Amino acid sequence: MTAAIQARPTAPPRSLVPAVLMAAGLGWIGGTFEWTGSGATGQVLVTAVHLALVAVVLGAVAALGSSHDTAGRRTLTVLAVGIKVMTVVAVVWAVTHPTGFGPHDALQWVPLGLANAGGGLWTRSVVFGRR
Repeated sequence: MTAAIQARPTAPPRSLVPAVLMAAGLGWIGGTFEWTGSGATGQVLVTAVHLALVAVVLGAVAALGSSHDTAGRRTLTVLAVGIKVMTVVAVVWAVTHPTGFGPHDALQWVPLGLANAGGGLWTRSVVFGRR
């Protein structure tokens, strides 16, 4: 039993930090985003989309260090770039539309920063390699 556990390849802990930050930020955004429309359907959909992204991050982390290592790395890279793009869109929208969609208080800026930090760390590791 011990030999099987030791023989299993694992992802370096350094690669888990950006993924954990992205997952925490995305989950927090999904839990605190206020839907301005009527009814609960919109709120449920927004939360479900963010939690689905958390599941994708966790699936990519599970693929790291396995035979699907490349797929996990590509998935995390696409998510990291997507987080960066959506952050720019959300910030521009929040600044130009102060009462509209986007982050407006600390409860909404902090998770955006967490997801962004994770995306930035992962993108840095892809561009500059591990040191």
